[in-house]
Amino acid sequence: MEKVFEKHVAVCIKQSEYFEGYKIKTQDLEHNLIEFPKRFSLRPDIVMKKDCRVFILDTKWKLLNNDESSNYGISQSDLY
Repeated sequence: MEKVFEKHVAVCIKQSEYFEGYKIKTQDLEHNLIEFPKRFSLRPDIVMKKDCRVFILDTKWKLLNNDESSNYGISQSDLY
C-alpha cells in the first residue's frame, strides 16, 4: 500500500498547477547523506527540483484509529 500511496502523491503533485516547472522524481538515487566525499546513499520517496530549489518528500501510509487520546494511532516517530 505504501508504494501505491507514494505514486498517488507524486501524480497529484505533477498535476498540480502550484508545482508547474518542477522536475519530479520518485525513488531518486542521486542523493547522499554526505556529499563530499559521497557517502551513505539516500533514496527519498519524492524529490522536486526547480532552478536551485530542491524539496525532499517522505510519504507515509498509515491507517488511523478514532481514539483522540492515543493521537489517532500516530506515534512521534511517524512524524520524524
